Amino acid sequence: TSDPRFYPKVDEQTGFTTKSMICVPLKLKDKTMGVIQVINKIDDRRFTEDDVRLLEGIATQAALAIEKGRLFEKVKAQRKELQELSIRDDLTGLYNKRYFNQRLKSEFVRARRQKRPLCILLFDLDNFKAYNDAEGHLEGDRVLRQTSEIVLRNIRDHVDAGFRYGGDEFTVILPEIKGDEAYAVAERIRSSVEKANQGRITVSLGLVEYRDEYDIVSMIRYADRAMYTAKNKGGNRIHVHQDE
Repeated sequence: TSDPRFYPKVDEQTGFTTKSMICVPLKLKDKTMGVIQVINKIDDRRFTEDDVRLLEGIATQAALAIEKGRLFEKVKAQRKELQELSIRDDLTGLYNKRYFNQRLKSEFVRARRQKRPLCILLFDLDNFKAYNDAEGHLEGDRVLRQTSEIVLRNIRDHVDAGFRYGGDEFTVILPEIKGDEAYAVAERIRSSVEKANQGRITVSLGLVEYRDEYDIVSMIRYADRAMYTAKNKGGNRIHVHQDE
């Protein structure tokens, strides 16, 4: 402790007695990552040059391990980002149709196995093609993005999932809620779209609730059929699928 670089206050405050110490930087090339500090040999002898060289070797291996860990986490984050991009729609930021098929299969299996409720909404924009042709594609894209924002505002984070199904069609998977609750979600979406566009853009929504006799294909077909029933009745409404 006679070395002028030693700061004795730590020993004074802790009651510890420092007799000998080695500090070796964790370095990789010109990058310093930290320091390894060793205090007091077990037999109370002073550290030697051999001890310093040994600790330097350990520090080199530790620095390599830390850098590999950082690179692994960086690659892992990049892969996660790429995976997220692969399941997102570029224009709206909603999930895309490919991920819809994966997610619906997962939720369908869970609903069947655990006897839990599950609903699907499928909807599109009424007369969107005419609006898009009249107002231009940039305005049409704005409406699609606006609709996706309305969907996200009206569904539950980390539970429900919204998708751009294709063109001006959207779908929402609603796990753990029954038909009346899903209808309320659909109504919030319908009224919000109508209000946001002052009635110039409206939506027709089809709603189907899971039943044991349904399979995935039939659920999608029933939701699609319900949506077109709503559209054929004049649009700007919700139609719930009912078994005949």
